[in-house]
Amino acid sequence: MAIELMKIYVEDKLGRSNVRAGTFKQRHDSVFKELRVVPFRVKVFVIFVLMILNIFFIFFCAANGRDKGKKWQLAWLYASILKIIIDVVVVRFLQIVIIQFYIPEFVLREVETVKKCLFESCDALVEPDHTYKFDLFSATDFIYPSHFIAKALPDFVESKLILNQRSPLPGELGIDPPLWRRRGFISFKDTFSTICVTAVLHFGSLPIDIQKIVVHMIPTVGISLVGYLCIVLSQIGPSMFNVVIVIISIILAYFFVTLTKPLDRMNKFRRLRTFDDNNDANIKTRSIMADLSKVAPSDVPV
Repeated sequence: MAIELMKIYVEDKLGRSNVRAGTFKQRHDSVFKELRVVPFRVKVFVIFVLMILNIFFIFFCAANGRDKGKKWQLAWLYASILKIIIDVVVVRFLQIVIIQFYIPEFVLREVETVKKCLFESCDALVEPDHTYKFDLFSATDFIYPSHFIAKALPDFVESKLILNQRSPLPGELGIDPPLWRRRGFISFKDTFSTICVTAVLHFGSLPIDIQKIVVHMIPTVGISLVGYLCIVLSQIGPSMFNVVIVIISIILAYFFVTLTKPLDRMNKFRRLRTFDDNNDANIKTRSIMADLSKVAPSDVPV
């Protein structure tokens, strides 16, 4: 329950309808999965059915290719080996890099800002003369589901942290805005980068299964397009083929640099936020978390 409460709180801070919140939600749900208990008999039955189906398909493929000739059989074998390599090596690698790392990196800055707010709540909550400022107006009391749940469950430490947050501005306006909003002029390159990042975040807010299907299609579609393009260009002439390949390489390189530019900024931000385990700030954090468990539940008004 505490994990779910913190997820709802982060979504509230990022903006519940924002693509950043959607990306964070999908990443969170992929790590903290909701699983149902499956009886052992059901597992054995499913394994048995899958084995029978695999044996049937193997014999069906063998019977279908028996009369096709050796040339067709070798072509089918090479295609099957290539497909297995793509599925096991390339697709799995792309799923890890794109879904588990690349897309979540675009919400790192905002999540780090929310985490900073929680550490500030820890600092304030363990003060001897701490009081909740419910007399001040805060938009969180009216539009944040996490605050409603925290008031209903005041005994949780997470509820204390959430209720200590007071801000008159809702959503991501209540935390530090992104740096690009503070600029007076945005260049074409930054505009194109923003469009690309927005598209990536929209993709990251889709369900994980849809993301995996799309990523699974990338190698197959890419190999098909490259192969078709090479055949067409080779028929036109070798000089035209080389020119087109160079142009496509330059476009892909520019697109790659444009997409990785926001990641460079976030990596710099991460290095600024990183500190050693022996740092005074880290020691203070461990002390705060130890003292936080001593706060009485009765200190939180409902």
